[in-house]
Amino acid sequence: MKKFVLCLTAACIAAAASAETIIASSDFAADGNGVAAMVNGFTVSALKNGGSTPPSVQNLDGMPTLVVYAKGSVTVAGGDIAKIVFTLNGASNARRYALFTPDTGALQPAQSAGDTEISWEGDAQSVTFTVGDYASMGTDGSHKAGQIHVVSVEIHGSAGSGGVADIIVDEDGMPAEYFTMQGVRVYHPVRGGLYIRRQGGRASKVFVKATEPI
Repeated sequence: MKKFVLCLTAACIAAAASAETIIASSDFAADGNGVAAMVNGFTVSALKNGGSTPPSVQNLDGMPTLVVYAKGSVTVAGGDIAKIVFTLNGASNARRYALFTPDTGALQPAQSAGDTEISWEGDAQSVTFTVGDYASMGTDGSHKAGQIHVVSVEIHGSAGSGGVADIIVDEDGMPAEYFTMQGVRVYHPVRGGLYIRRQGGRASKVFVKATEPI
């Protein structure tokens, strides 16, 4: 059974108590199942899950916009998170605006038609938001499939200790996908390489050191 040691360095995990981190839609790198981005030790990943269309970054009304479709999810992870604010593309989002339900914490205030942002508050290290099946607050009608259109994600919290941590990942667990820093898929990561690693719906920037040949 092959295992890898993943070294998360101080350069990859920034310590900033009660800091504010903003991840723009243009920061996301895409693959066949969704998109992911990492800034200041926080990761935001979007997946299609049981939906029919994977999330993607599109230019809508002149703005790069992360579009997540019905049944899709957005996971924010990477430390002690107290608040998350999703800035929406007001015009395009209004047409198919759906519920965006967190698995912990609460939306403050509750969603309503015409929102230009969605604000979450709580105390968690990872929060997953799921897009509703229907555009229950959309101008196109509640019978249409739901969507969420995000311009940026603002995260308030601490992204970690900033030290060096070794994490053992069992190859028999959930499969990991590796990408270069430019978002190109890598099927055979090499020793000493810096990559974006995506596993189980979460993405992180890692320095890979193999304990056995890959």
